Amino acid sequence: MLLEGREQTVDYVRTPHRFILTLSDESLIGKRRAAQRVGAAALKICLEKEGLGVDVGGVMREVVKEMASNL
Repeated sequence: MLLEGREQTVDYVRTPHRFILTLSDESLIGKRRAAQRVGAAALKICLEKEGLGVDVGGVMREVVKEMASNL
């Protein structure tokens, strides 16, 4: 079995065939998660407005404004 993933994940599986993903810039983890949250929220709104010529960029900007106002 070959296992790859974050260190916190692979620590739970005992195998000599594993490697750990690392990032040179740790701030990317938070940026990736933020992008996932914005994308998921925008997708939900776009699906609710299906067929209405949704401005995806506009929806994403509104989601970011909403999330920023909740900080």
